[in-house]
Amino acid sequence: MAFPQVHATLLILSAVGAVAGGAIILARHARTMGARLHFVYASALAWWWMCMAIIATAESGAEVEFWSRLVHVSVGLLPGITYHLNVALAGLQDCFRTRIRVHWGVSIVITLFALFW
Repeated sequence: MAFPQVHATLLILSAVGAVAGGAIILARHARTMGARLHFVYASALAWWWMCMAIIATAESGAEVEFWSRLVHVSVGLLPGITYHLNVALAGLQDCFRTRIRVHWGVSIVITLFALFW
């Protein structure tokens, strides 16, 4: 097996592990915002790793460029996800509602900028 395939396999296993961990947390604490955000965070990381696995085994430059753009969906949203997750876990979601919206807005701007620039 060539190195790109080994790399892609490890990335895929990491993605599956992240989603499984997020799903376990969500199943145990389904009614909490923190558990939901953990699952969103795990899903964003899994998307990032899946895109990187596809890039590692890509056949053409166009395919690499396409998946490189799509990887920015999860990378761009990470500031909003992580800030919201940390605030929710601290139990301060009501106090920092405006800052949460600002972080999500910045994340969306970063994502759109990365996708279309």
